[in-house]
Amino acid sequence: MTVEDVEDPSSLSALSHALLNRSGNTPLAVRFRALFALKALASEGSTEAVEIIAEGTPLIVDWVLQAGFQDESELLKHELAYVLGQTKNVHAIPFLQHVLQDPKQQEIVRHEAAEALGALGQSSSLDLLEKYLHDDSQVVRETCELAVARIKWQNSQASKEEVLQQRYATYRFMLISVPIHQSTQLLLFPCNKTNLPN
Repeated sequence: MTVEDVEDPSSLSALSHALLNRSGNTPLAVRFRALFALKALASEGSTEAVEIIAEGTPLIVDWVLQAGFQDESELLKHELAYVLGQTKNVHAIPFLQHVLQDPKQQEIVRHEAAEALGALGQSSSLDLLEKYLHDDSQVVRETCELAVARIKWQNSQASKEEVLQQRYATYRFMLISVPIHQSTQLLLFPCNKTNLPN
């Protein structure tokens, strides 16, 4: 499968085939292109796209899931979790929760699952994130701490009153929406066209 084969984002089957490397020889660049096409669909509310991205967790949705988070590529699994959080699609929560709880996952993958749960901002994730405030991994602990603070802030009155200037918007939620102290001040890092992601 080539990059051109995943040009049409309406083909969930082709995107699934590419992302999950069903042929066994799909280049990583093509897999990432499929991932971001699926992210766009999931961001528009497609639960099917979320399930394809999350495919591989031992959860059963409508079928037995096989590849995704069981992939050999630590980088790809990290990006799978990141993308699920960025979709703002709450259908991703059970998949991310499972990845955070899976001791077989690499530290960076579990960290990104916790960050993604924070990005989704649902209070229903607080108990699990608070449980992992005592994880053996410092990276996971610290990410859970930030995710808990982010969810609590996002669900507070202060977040509803906060207005951020566009120049301070960033693609990493933890840089902009975690209170510094108990005040409503936020960590703000100016962004410009040279340091924004494509």
